[in-house]
Amino acid sequence: NRERRYTFLYFFYLCEHTTKNTIMRKLFILCAFLLQLLSPVYPQQATTATIEPNLKYGKPSKEELSLTSYAPDTTATAIYLFHQGQSDFIYHDGFQLTTEHWVRIKILKPQGVSYADVSVPYYSPTDKDEGQERASEIEGCSYNMENGKCIKTPMKRESISFERFNNLYKILKFSLPAVKEGTIIEYHYKLYSDYFSHIDNWMMQEELPMLYNQYKITIPHVFVYNIELRGKDYIQVKQRDSSIHATEREGSGAGGVSKDFTVSAQETTFTSRNLPAIRQDESYCWCPEDYKVQVSFDLQGTQFTPNEYKPYSQKWEDVDKQLLKPENTQFGEHLSLTNPFRPETKQAYNSEMNFEEKIICAFQVLKKKMAWNGRYQLYSKELEKVIKKGSGSNADLNFILISILKDFGLEAYPVVMSRRSSGMLPYNFPSLQKLNTFFVAIHDINKQKYVFLEIKVQYSFYTLFCIVVYFNPCYNRAHHTAGAKNQHGNEEEKSMVSGQIGILAAIVIYLVAMVYVGFYFSKQGSGDSADDFYLGGRKLGPLVTAMSAEASDMSSWLLMGLPGVAYLSGIADAGWTAIGLGIGTFLNWLIVAQRLRRYSVVCNAIT
Repeated sequence: NRERRYTFLYFFYLCEHTTKNTIMRKLFILCAFLLQLLSPVYPQQATTATIEPNLKYGKPSKEELSLTSYAPDTTATAIYLFHQGQSDFIYHDGFQLTTEHWVRIKILKPQGVSYADVSVPYYSPTDKDEGQERASEIEGCSYNMENGKCIKTPMKRESISFERFNNLYKILKFSLPAVKEGTIIEYHYKLYSDYFSHIDNWMMQEELPMLYNQYKITIPHVFVYNIELRGKDYIQVKQRDSSIHATEREGSGAGGVSKDFTVSAQETTFTSRNLPAIRQDESYCWCPEDYKVQVSFDLQGTQFTPNEYKPYSQKWEDVDKQLLKPENTQFGEHLSLTNPFRPETKQAYNSEMNFEEKIICAFQVLKKKMAWNGRYQLYSKELEKVIKKGSGSNADLNFILISILKDFGLEAYPVVMSRRSSGMLPYNFPSLQKLNTFFVAIHDINKQKYVFLEIKVQYSFYTLFCIVVYFNPCYNRAHHTAGAKNQHGNEEEKSMVSGQIGILAAIVIYLVAMVYVGFYFSKQGSGDSADDFYLGGRKLGPLVTAMSAEASDMSSWLLMGLPGVAYLSGIADAGWTAIGLGIGTFLNWLIVAQRLRRYSVVCNAIT
């Protein structure tokens, strides 16, 4: 709105201070029409906030309590008034990560009552030797306006339960009381995690409109994290130096002494306001979380002393090393697995088999001995037990398949990835913790290609998908695959070289053609004046001159600049930019061009 007011004032000024009032008035009317026409696509972010929520937990404002609808999204059944979170590292003879949540939701319609039933999954494996997460400090209440008074109803302890989801996860469940249309609900809980290196993505955007979302995290300097902001234009970031208190016990038994010290850290706060809802049931959208405004973290490395930096995922090569090292008992060690079904493999093997027949035969051996349990995983924790049991995850089966393929004389490697239902990998940095499954790549030495195998089961029988692609080491790195380095990319390298030669040839031909044009017409002209060469003797018509000037001025901007603005800031900004350029060009022609043309003759200027 401010930009439009300034634009109107500017044109009023031009109308009063030019001798060509008629032309300027017409120009003003045209621009005013365009401004009003494009105003619906102008960003509406600044006008979506209907109220400012009170950010103090336990103190909803009267304005929040009396809110009956949300103007920017009248279909919303409820809205987040705020969601605040804070993650801290604590140290008591070892690091631990804590994350607190404070949530306030306004119920706007009867369908929104379901948001009073809250479920929070957290990692709690049945194997007690593994790290655990636990939930505590759970509280909640509801607020209702009755006879002009705010009635607060606390949640009872009986409404809180913990349920085992599977052998890896538990679910914290609780229900807020006395919830109906118009109710405000608030709740708080705290998660303690032994997996301090894994920080969950913080979602700024949810399936309900979000008025205010803030996440604060304090990270000790001994940990170096890659941080990615998706929708960074909607996230405000503030940082400041901080520290954490640490305690370490020296000695054991009754003679042990606790030692207190501090660890330097950095506190970072991420804040977003007035974000629209992201639908969870969008057709053809496998993972709505990919499109939410969010903050993601991935451990890049550790540095416990100034000279001892240990990388984890600074480069994709670091991810390869973490996975492939033999000490990795859940991944790298299994790549040296001895084929557990060697007798069956020898019986099925035939030296006359071609490449495809070996793959099919190896798969048939696996199919007869193993069954898929329906789970996708990246790691295999107890492969020997899986073999005895006769069923396992896709990771278990893939490790066994690799060992069988090797006995058939084939080169087979794991290709790690993230399933589309689990979300995209980060754009800006490599990530080990975001990988969650893998399939098998088999190298055909004769044809210099790879066949990718994916194993699925439908109605108790296996299906096999073979995807034949040509392999390039650059493709391996760019798409985050892990495995032995490929030494057979000759055809692809030749293709790349021939493509580069074609580009260089086109550039050289263009330059030679331009030199020829200049040389030829220098001979055709008088040869005495630079005007003849550069300006055509100042005899070019207005159309050719205008096209030449605009091509020089606008070609690169229209090719890359304007699309770049549209991609970065949206079509509205690009539209206003194009309007400004058009108006500027017209004013240049109207006010400057003729005077500049006459003066260039007087000065004998070429440019």
